[in-house]
Amino acid sequence: MTEQPQAISTPPKATLDAVDESVPIPRRYWWLKRVLVVIGGLILGLAMLRLWWGWYAHRQFEAEVAKIEAAGEPIRGKDFDTPYVPEAENAIRFLEDAAAALDLSEDDTQLLRSLERGDVSFESVADQVAVIVGRNAKSLRLAREARSHDRIDWGMRFTDADDFWNMMLPGYGALAPVVYLLCGTAQLEHVAGNDREAITHLRDALTLSEAAGDRVFPMYQNIAGHYMWATARRVEEMSATLSIAGAPGSSTDARACDRRSIDELILELLDVSTAERGLLRGLKFERMSYIAAVRRVSRGEMTTFSLRVFGGASTPTLSDRALSFPLLPLVELDGVRLVRYGTGNVEAARQESYPQAAALFPPAIGRRGGLDRTTKPLSPDLTGSFVWLIRWHHECVAFRRMAAIALAIRLYVVDHGVRPATLDELVPAYLAEVPADPMAFPPKPIGYRPDASPPVLYSIGSDGVDDGGTFRLTEHNTVRSDKLDLVFFLDEGRPTSSR
Repeated sequence: MTEQPQAISTPPKATLDAVDESVPIPRRYWWLKRVLVVIGGLILGLAMLRLWWGWYAHRQFEAEVAKIEAAGEPIRGKDFDTPYVPEAENAIRFLEDAAAALDLSEDDTQLLRSLERGDVSFESVADQVAVIVGRNAKSLRLAREARSHDRIDWGMRFTDADDFWNMMLPGYGALAPVVYLLCGTAQLEHVAGNDREAITHLRDALTLSEAAGDRVFPMYQNIAGHYMWATARRVEEMSATLSIAGAPGSSTDARACDRRSIDELILELLDVSTAERGLLRGLKFERMSYIAAVRRVSRGEMTTFSLRVFGGASTPTLSDRALSFPLLPLVELDGVRLVRYGTGNVEAARQESYPQAAALFPPAIGRRGGLDRTTKPLSPDLTGSFVWLIRWHHECVAFRRMAAIALAIRLYVVDHGVRPATLDELVPAYLAEVPADPMAFPPKPIGYRPDASPPVLYSIGSDGVDDGGTFRLTEHNTVRSDKLDLVFFLDEGRPTSSR
């Protein structure tokens, strides 16, 4: 008899469920669930905190920018755009052509530069200067033509706030040899007794200096000041012996300069509005560049690293953006610091005297440790001190005012035979008023020591102390303005450190 297989009975579902429910869940799974809940909560909390932080930082930054905009001041690159000027009316075209037409060797340029600094006496190089001038008649003619055009267009166009990051700077020092040529030519004409032409060349050089400062980048205010200083130095060398046509006992030679040209040069030297406007515009442009940098980094269009390299407008990768996103609010909070720093420089540049400006200089921004690298991702790399530039501006104003006074003194001498006992004697026939010393506050007039040896005009300099016209020379025979006084010599020939 065959044995039958036994049927396997299946427990009912209810029974299986009962069994499953009776099996305890291991403790480690409860902890895992709790950890995941905590991590999820932290992530959510951090995300909410990041959103709030980003909103707060953006609000703070835009509030600072809104203050500038409400004051009617420029905050975008296009705000600095200048109107187009046709080439035939553009002074810059003739100045650039004058630079292109130069026929100067490296030795020629060094010679003219040494002459401007006072490293060599003009008498020792007069023959060489005459040869240089003869070769560059075309450049001199073009520079003269530029002065007949008062409209300026450097051809720099801005369409939005960020164009300038990759913009090539036009001719930072390209016009310097033209200035040195004009100054050397003026002195050559003066020695030859042709003061009519000498004064005209100095006016050409001063026009070039004014044009050079009509650009938005602050560095150009520095170079424009050097051009102006070179021009005023020629006045210092020539003023005591200028021949003036029509004055009692003066030369009747047609080559003597007429009083009208001297009066016009005096007014041009005293008019510092272009230099003041250029300095203020340059520092507003610098502030605008801070705003543009913060916005580009915040939008993920640039990294903080690429901004440390001039023109470094590299596009961040996706991983760069992901890694930097959590800390982007720090960029805008640092942007608040940047905007305030820029505004401090702008306010300092508005002041009429250096001491007033110095009182408003914002503290320098720097990093003190590793934490600052995180909390100040932009400001230490983008900012530089503009104390020197504002001080240089006021020194240039002082020197050009002294050059104007020296010309007025020369007119007084040819009329009266002696220098005035005080500068007040020049008012109102030769000057509308005695110019103020821009290095002094409270205001005081430019100093005058006709009895000194040598006789001088002087500014008290950046140390703010009136030393009665005493001075110290550098190895290049320039006067130090940070030690003793900044002086302008009234006798022909500047003292040198060797004598």
